Amino acid sequence: MLDINDLADVVADAVRPVKEELAAARAEIAALKEAAPMGTADALIDRDGNLVLTFTDGRTKSLGLVHGKDGKNGETFTLDDFDILPDPDGRTFKFCFTRGEEMHSFEFAFPVVLDRGVWKEGTYQHGDAVTWAGSLWIAQRDTDAKPDVADSGWRLAVKKGRDGKDAK
Repeated sequence: MLDINDLADVVADAVRPVKEELAAARAEIAALKEAAPMGTADALIDRDGNLVLTFTDGRTKSLGLVHGKDGKNGETFTLDDFDILPDPDGRTFKFCFTRGEEMHSFEFAFPVVLDRGVWKEGTYQHGDAVTWAGSLWIAQRDTDAKPDVADSGWRLAVKKGRDGKDAK
């Protein structure tokens, strides 16, 4: 039978390899930290147009003047070069910047619900709203399915109410 001292020796022998592996791992991590290349903490272009890097140890280094690829110093687009063109879908707009033969543009679709009237066969876009069988439906994706069928891409927004009694 083991006494308490023998048990302590058994536990110490079992834990010793784990302690040794942990110490070796700590030493390896410390060596990697020392050998690791310095990281970049920040980069900016100063008032003179020079690219300046700040490293993780706080040092800074100027890499010299930054030269633009296509631009000319002091020339930017102005409001006279700007135009907004609406798309026939009613929710998408094209923003255009044009000067001479140079043009930059991008499209932006506003995520709004648009009333498209009573449902009829055709393709509807995500966000279109239609009435069908007395209820209001909103397209959850582009779809050409009828609103009241399973997995049609439509979500019931307002359910048809009960029919009223004739007034007498």
